[in-house]
Amino acid sequence: MNRSRLHWIIAIIIGSGLLFYVVKTKLHWDLIEGFSASDHLPALAALEGKASPRPEVGEVFADDFENALRTRRQWSTLWSRDPDTVSAAVTKSEDDSSFSARLQVINRGPLDWSYSHFFRYATQPGDTFRLEFSAASDAKGFVQANIAAYQDKDTASVWNYRVTRIESPVVWQRHVLEFTVDDEAPLIRLQLSGRGQGQSWFDDVSLHRLR
Repeated sequence: MNRSRLHWIIAIIIGSGLLFYVVKTKLHWDLIEGFSASDHLPALAALEGKASPRPEVGEVFADDFENALRTRRQWSTLWSRDPDTVSAAVTKSEDDSSFSARLQVINRGPLDWSYSHFFRYATQPGDTFRLEFSAASDAKGFVQANIAAYQDKDTASVWNYRVTRIESPVVWQRHVLEFTVDDEAPLIRLQLSGRGQGQSWFDDVSLHRLR
């Protein structure tokens, strides 16, 4: 087989995969009745915005915001009660010699906002997790990391199912929240949130399943 024909075969395979993805996820057509590719391919389930499988004991995710591409993959929805007043970006620190990256959220209004993690993780009653994060803010209000409980991938039942709230303004502090889920939270999703006009920063966010 010559190289030109091989290139055509590879292009056809890639094109077919992209077509399948668009038809399945954007037009919501099932090419094969009764077959759900996302049930067999967890990566496709993630692309469709479905729940991630129940995580194993150990690290579920961690983000130090040093890899902008990974951050864009892990965080999805920036919401504000007052539309078009909030922006988020990964920025470099200028207050120390390390120039480390962190997530910066700028709120130009007084109302609350939230930045949601992309995945909703499946759980079972009794699963125990540890959430860790660092935060600072010059806004007059609060910043927090909260776990939202979902009944399915689209339906949140309790926004502040588990929460660590810090009154602001506040300098950099490290926070740890351990929590155990019950049958009220078949799916959980992490959110970083705040209220008040000003800037807030987050760094070294991680979630571990302890048992």
